[in-house]
Amino acid sequence: MLRKIKIGFDAKRAFVNTTGLGNYARNLLYTLIDNHLDTFEIYLFHSGKNLYFDENRLKHCHWIKPQSFLEKLLFRQFGVNFSIQSLSLDIYHGLSMEIPLFIRHLNPKVYVIATIHDLLFFTLPRDFSLWDRTIHQLKALYTGLHANHIIAVSSYTKNEIQRILNPISKEISVIPPFFRISSKIPCEEASLTLPNKYFLCVASYMKRKNQGFLMQTFLNEDFEQDVFLILVGHGSERERLKQAFQSHPKFKQLIFIDSLTNEQVSTLMNKSIAVIYPSIDEGFGMPIIEASIICKKIIIPEIPVFFELKNAFTVFYKPQDSIDLASKMKLILEEFNSNKTDTLGFEYQLEHSLNDLIHVYNDFST
Repeated sequence: MLRKIKIGFDAKRAFVNTTGLGNYARNLLYTLIDNHLDTFEIYLFHSGKNLYFDENRLKHCHWIKPQSFLEKLLFRQFGVNFSIQSLSLDIYHGLSMEIPLFIRHLNPKVYVIATIHDLLFFTLPRDFSLWDRTIHQLKALYTGLHANHIIAVSSYTKNEIQRILNPISKEISVIPPFFRISSKIPCEEASLTLPNKYFLCVASYMKRKNQGFLMQTFLNEDFEQDVFLILVGHGSERERLKQAFQSHPKFKQLIFIDSLTNEQVSTLMNKSIAVIYPSIDEGFGMPIIEASIICKKIIIPEIPVFFELKNAFTVFYKPQDSIDLASKMKLILEEFNSNKTDTLGFEYQLEHSLNDLIHVYNDFST
C-alpha cells in the first residue's frame, strides 16, 4: 500500500474569514477531505481559534498550532517552518498567496505551492492603504521568487502574474475556485424579511467593488417604489456611501445588510430580480458562478476576467455607463414581472478543478 502524501495548508482564512478567501480555502479543503483522505494526510496550520471550519471535517485533519517559542514567533510568516520540518511534509500550500519566509532554505525537500487570487494591490493601489498594499506586494514578490508552483484562479490572473511578478517558476496552473453550492436552495426566509422585488449586490465595501456607482444608478432611475436594492456586505466604505445618499428621496429603497450565512445569501439570490456585481476589477468572480448555479441572472461589467465566466445567465453592461446598466436592470425587471425566467441550469465543473489540483499535488514526486 502506497503511503499517503503529507500536505500542509496555511488555514487561517479557512478558520476565521467569511469572504472570498475564506470560502475558497474551506471549499478546497472540504473537497479534499470528502474525496481524497485515502491519498492525502492533511495538516492545517493555524494559531488562533476556529470560527467557521466544519468541526466534523476537522476531525479528519491534523490541526497544527505553535508549541515552542520559536514556532510562535510570526507563526504564519516563519515559525511554521519548524512544524513543516518535524512533520516531514511533502507539500505546503499557501491558500492565500502567502508562503513562509525561508521555506525553501529550511525545508528544501518540500514542494511549495501558492494560490494567487489577484494582484489588485499592484493594479488598483488606491484601494489599499499604504501599509496593506506594501505588505501584499512584498508577499506576492516573495511567492513569485520561491514557490515551486503557482495556482491562478483565472487566466486573467495568470496573465497578471506573468506580467507583474515574472515568477522564477514558470509552473503556473489555472484552477478556478471550488464551489459547494446546490441548485436546491434551503429555506431561510424565516430569519429574513424580504421585499417582493429587489436587485441584490453581495460584496465587501471597497472602492473597486463600486457599490457607489450602483447605488447612484439605481436611485437616479425611475424604478417603482416597490423595487428595492439590497446591499450585503461590511466595510468602512459603507458608512461613507450611506451618508452620501441618505438625503436622496428614494434612499428608503436601499436596504443595507451587514452579513449573512451562505444559506441566507443563496436564498436572497434565489428570490431576487437579479444579482448585480459592479466591480471595477477582480481576480475571478465567485458571485457569477453562485448566481448561475441557481439559475439567476447576474449583471456584470465588460471587464476581461468576467468574460471567462460568460454563460446563459450573465448580462454585460459597459463599465461605468449608468445608462447602459439601468437599461439592463429594466430589461431583466420586465422579464421578472412577466415570469420569463430561464431555468435551463448551469453546471460548474467541479471535477475539472479537482482533477487539475490533484495533478499539481502529484507533481511534487516528479
